[in-house]
Order: sequence, then structure tokens, then C-alpha cells
Amino acid sequence: MITGITEPSQPSLQVADVTVKFGGLLALDNVTVDVPTPYLVGLIGPNGAGKTTLINAITGVAKPSSGHVVIDGKDVTGKAPSQIAHMGVARTFQLPQAFGHFTVVETMMLGAHMMLKYPWFAGVLPFGWARREEARVLEKVEEVIDFLELERYRDKVVRTLPYGVQKLVDLGRALVPNPQVLLLDEPSTGLTREEKENMARFLLRLRYERHLAMLWIEHDLELITDLADRLVALCFGQVIAVGEPKEVMRTPEVVSAYVGAAS
Repeated sequence: MITGITEPSQPSLQVADVTVKFGGLLALDNVTVDVPTPYLVGLIGPNGAGKTTLINAITGVAKPSSGHVVIDGKDVTGKAPSQIAHMGVARTFQLPQAFGHFTVVETMMLGAHMMLKYPWFAGVLPFGWARREEARVLEKVEEVIDFLELERYRDKVVRTLPYGVQKLVDLGRALVPNPQVLLLDEPSTGLTREEKENMARFLLRLRYERHLAMLWIEHDLELITDLADRLVALCFGQVIAVGEPKEVMRTPEVVSAYVGAAS
């Protein structure tokens, strides 16, 4: 239940002057973004603006050539994706089919590997403490399934489910390890209006009830303008506007970026 607005604290995620190059291509150019806790920061921009590259830079998939990524006060620039994930960063993906041949429970268990406090090989051995760890993780998986109202799908194969449900399963996979920073790569893309409203309902609950810091890439400008605390607009790898969502949408730079992309 939402009881009020919690004021943001110091940024859980700080991206400071990050530049990413792929050969001769400048994908991100001196990008700075702060995401406090709890806050929902929307990231907008036309196709090719560098939005997913920014998430890849935060998660360690893309290595910045300059600048810093800081999580909860710790510089994680250049660290491996697994190390960054262990520090409380999780992400969703544009296409949720990667684990499509698993059931909902199995998919979420895969997202929980960072919670397991035993070596990978112990899971196949009959150690009591390993089994206790698995039980602890399964309890968390069931909690997430309940939160996302996926109980009736828990034993269904993901690829057989409606696309909107697949998107929720991917969100659940990201939530199981208890992240403090959640990166959302177009969670509403491909959804019906009703499915978008359902997704938005859960994201707002994460913001207000679970106090997550969230960076949300979104192409539905009406949706993100209504829900985000702040918008960051990218174009050709550069930040062109930051601020209150409706004000950002009115800036000449943002209007020009979208008009140019549509022409």
C-alpha cells in the first residue's frame, strides 16, 4: 500500500562523464546520470541514441573509455558484469525469450544464482547446507511470483505464455536477487495498453513500496512522462535534456530530436 512519497537520498547509481567507443564510433559522449533511491528516472531518445549502450556500460558489458560508474558510493568502472551484479544491480532485457524453454519458477531460479552461498559444484552434491540455500532462494522466488501476481503461471513454460506475461517473468528474474538498482530496457515494448498499465502498476509499487532506484528506457513517451520522477534525454550519445518530465518533453532539443528521427 502506498502511504506517501519518500524523498530521494544520495544517488544509488551515479554515471559520471562516461564515454563509450566502438572502434571509431562514439556511442556515448561524456554522459552523466544520477539515479537516487527511491527514484524512477526515465531514459528517452530516438533509436540509436545510446540508451541500451548506457545500460551496458553500467552493467559492465560495455567498457567505458573514460568516466566512472558508481554504485552505492563504490566505483565499479571496468568491473566484470558478475561483480557489478553482486553489488546490487539487475537489469531486464528488450526481448524476454532468452530463457523461454524454462518454466517461470526455473527462470527466476536462474536469476537467483547470486543469492546462493555455496560453490557452483555444490548444487549437484547431496550437501544439506546446499539444499537449505536452495530452499531459501525458492522462498524468495515464490515471494516475487506472488508480488507480480504470476501464481497461475509458475509451472508454465515461459515461451508458451502471453508476451505481457513473459515481460513480467523477466522483471521477476531481475527482482529475485534483491537489487538496489534496477535497469529496465524497454519493459513496455510490444505490450497492449492494458499490459502496459499492468507493468506500470508494478514498477510504481517497486518505486514506492520497495524503494528501488530505477533507470527505465522507454519509447512510450506518454507513459514515461506520466510515471517518471525525472527524465534524461539522449541523442547521438549525448545528454540533451534532464529534468522534470513535462519540461524535458517541451525542450527544443528533445522536440527536434524526435521530429528529426521521424522525418
